[in-house]
Amino acid sequence: MVQILSGLVFIYRLFRFKNIRAMRFLTLLLSIFGAISTLSAQIVTLDPAFPNRTEEVTITYDATQGSRGLVGVSQVYAHMGLIIEGKEGWQYVQGNWGTDDPKVKMTNIGNNKHTIKVKINEFYGVPANEKILQMTFVFRNVDGSKEGKTANNQDIYLPFSENSGELVVNFISPVEKLFVAAPGQVIPVKLQASLSSKIQVLVNDTLKFETTGTDLNYTLFVTDKLKKNVRVLVGEGDKQQEFSFTYIVAPDVVKEALPEGVKPGLNLMSKTSAIMVLTAPLKKYVHILGDFNDWQLDNNYALKQSPDEKYFWISVNLDDSTRYHTYQYLVDGKIRIADPFSTLVLDPNNDRFIPEETFPDLPAYPEGKATGYVSLIDTSPEEYTWSDQNFEKPKQERMVIYELLLRDFIGKRNYQTLIDTLDYLQNLGINAIEFMPVNEFEGNLSWGYNPSFHMALDKYYGTPAAFKALVDECHRRGIAVITDAVFNHAFGQSPLVQMYWDSNTGKPAASAIYANPDAKHPFNVGYDLNHESEYVKAFMDQVLAYWVNEYHIDGFRFDLSKGFTQNQSSDDGVFRRYDASRIAILKRMADELWKVDPQTYVILEHFAENLEEQELSNYGMMLWSNYNHAMGEAILGYTNNGNSDVNGLDYRRRSFTKAHQVTYMESHDEERQYYKGVQFGNTTANYSAKEKENVLLRIGGAATIFFGIPGPKMIWQFGELGYEYSINRCTNGTINNDCRLSEKPERWDYLDDIERYRVYSTFATMLQLRNTHEVFHTSQFTVTARDAFKQVRLDGDTLDVVMAASFELSNTTPNISFTHSGTWYELYSGQTVEVPAAGTLAIPFKAGEYRVYFDRNIMRPDITLDQVDTELSAEIALFPNPATASIYLELPQALRLQSYAIFDFQGKLVDINNNFSGNAIQIEDLNAGYYFIRLLTDKGAAVKAFVKQ
Repeated sequence: MVQILSGLVFIYRLFRFKNIRAMRFLTLLLSIFGAISTLSAQIVTLDPAFPNRTEEVTITYDATQGSRGLVGVSQVYAHMGLIIEGKEGWQYVQGNWGTDDPKVKMTNIGNNKHTIKVKINEFYGVPANEKILQMTFVFRNVDGSKEGKTANNQDIYLPFSENSGELVVNFISPVEKLFVAAPGQVIPVKLQASLSSKIQVLVNDTLKFETTGTDLNYTLFVTDKLKKNVRVLVGEGDKQQEFSFTYIVAPDVVKEALPEGVKPGLNLMSKTSAIMVLTAPLKKYVHILGDFNDWQLDNNYALKQSPDEKYFWISVNLDDSTRYHTYQYLVDGKIRIADPFSTLVLDPNNDRFIPEETFPDLPAYPEGKATGYVSLIDTSPEEYTWSDQNFEKPKQERMVIYELLLRDFIGKRNYQTLIDTLDYLQNLGINAIEFMPVNEFEGNLSWGYNPSFHMALDKYYGTPAAFKALVDECHRRGIAVITDAVFNHAFGQSPLVQMYWDSNTGKPAASAIYANPDAKHPFNVGYDLNHESEYVKAFMDQVLAYWVNEYHIDGFRFDLSKGFTQNQSSDDGVFRRYDASRIAILKRMADELWKVDPQTYVILEHFAENLEEQELSNYGMMLWSNYNHAMGEAILGYTNNGNSDVNGLDYRRRSFTKAHQVTYMESHDEERQYYKGVQFGNTTANYSAKEKENVLLRIGGAATIFFGIPGPKMIWQFGELGYEYSINRCTNGTINNDCRLSEKPERWDYLDDIERYRVYSTFATMLQLRNTHEVFHTSQFTVTARDAFKQVRLDGDTLDVVMAASFELSNTTPNISFTHSGTWYELYSGQTVEVPAAGTLAIPFKAGEYRVYFDRNIMRPDITLDQVDTELSAEIALFPNPATASIYLELPQALRLQSYAIFDFQGKLVDINNNFSGNAIQIEDLNAGYYFIRLLTDKGAAVKAFVKQ
């Protein structure tokens, strides 16, 4: 059995590549993957060492290596995938996480070793024409609460090659290319080659050892304090491969006070000078590596230590001939990290998938010189000129927040395209956007709740300048910008975790200053942060202030804020109890944030005991309040026994003195209402709450009640159009809990669907009413919403409103309670009713029907363009959509087109042709955004929607 995983792998397929450019590209590609593999030495072995795709291979996992998170676990499961040439991330993933999946159940062979046997083609189902570059692994216990990864808590990667005639070298040890050694230390140098080859070991260019074979087991002894550059050469001629590493002896640490005014992280003093500060108590010494010292490990670049031994710092000269510089820290000679306070980082594994259009001229990663994330210094950042000086944040009680995952909202997945989409959101009537995390997270396609660098903007969505332009444009339109802040935890790629990792226990060390060794609550993911630590407090304060000052962020939604406690709990019943220490932590955090901007929104995903939430609300914070289930039961038609009781949408029912509960029917975490409706809706002999038309109608009724109740609201993206896909939809269309975070389709074509457009129109109508009429924010209101028929009454100074919706499964004639007698005007039908002196009136309602009554005749919000033939619209195809230069129309043979008119989402006419009979329409002169095209035919008018990119 051969040690295989680990190290930098150079595979030269010279007989396949005929030019130097191709060779360079391959070297670059494999060095990227090799940088990851270097972290994974000796964790996994294969037998045979170099398997092909069709033979059986035995995979052995040694739990005593790497992160050691599964030491002592008797039953281990493998989570396995492949890296495929030309595809991003894990492919052909095997294993259902957190379940007793027999396919990936390993055999315990003793001594903390576990095996599984597979035939690669059969096991993964990978097509023969796809090229496998690597095998990928994470190991776990049955419920996924414990993991086995690399020593730095990263996924495990094995290089893979199918050609038995090529030289493949696996460098097993040492793992690090740069490290600090101690006098007398023994350094094993090991490798495995696929072919018998000449192997040489050179120290400072002096030959120390030479052999021929497939294995190297050589020992170096540290005998002096001189810097040593070690090179290992395998093979000869143009097929020769080289592996090198450097070690030095620990420096004598200089103690000196921090320069005045500097903060942890990068302090750019000028274009040619910077001071870096690293918070690192309990660490012995720190070196800096970067382009300014050619990434060499050198005691001349050892950081000074502050007298209180909390900080290390160094002043570095920068070359003014280049705009960008990169750096890392090497802590205690073995822990290689980017700066925890980085504002931008380079990622060797994921940056190559970022389109040039999204992040133009992205600086190159220092290939072959660094591993893992590196911090980026921009000595000439773009000076953004803000125009939002007069922006006023919406009042808390009037907020309508649109929660948005940029990845699944627009096809191009970048800030600039979202700017072009703001017309849609503004016309919907929202006044705040809440972005799921935009700070640097693991991978590109995540939801973002796996943070790596809390202060760095994730580059996958765009540049800092583009994000600022988006925020600025939102402010110009009166829209506040909120971002998700994930401070309950950090993930394994975060330097907060890596700096204080205990490889013996496979978790943060007991002495860790940021993360708890074991989570303090049952809902934790990643590594639980210690919010009573002075270092966590300082970290959060600096990071939050940066986002407010640098990007003009208006507020934060704090993910899993209930986890901001050091009180231990094992179940939610204990976890959610009133916790005075947690309240104190949150109040301190809010106070520090309000020193930066007193109007910053502090929104908590808390779900604690009501007494605790009352106190936090009274202090000025806002609390998420989940009505997905209760309102969903109304939509589904299961309303007996209070199943659909939504009276709690009234914040006063919770004894809140302020309208600070942010209620929602959907969020990123909850199943989509339309999907639930068509899957699980109730039925009778004469009515089905599963039918599309009925589900959408009932969602409209839910929106009428929901938005009619005063207080802040939140919409999840596309909820206003009845999004049809499950939260657990996989990219192949199946439904699986493991696919919750998978990409979901964007469906802007829903706007062509008249039934879905009616839902949009209801949402937009209710929001425009809220934005126009003060009565929708009154404190004098009544909610009667326990049973199938739900009512809301608003009693204003000059206008009263009654909203009613039937969630019955049959036609009924309920009694509606009005605020007074007299004539009332129904919004949608235009009809009037005469309410008698008693103030109640029996009015017939169809199943799913909803109505809005005013005590004076108001102007109905103008949401639609005009009346069109919906059946005719459905018969006409428009493509491509989105489009860049032209759109094409496909009409039934019997239909004749006479003219067209194009409107933007504000209803402004932007193009018209009154004598048109073709099928191609040029749109290249239109600005990027969303448009309606009204088509006049010999059979009537039709409307289609399209996106111009």
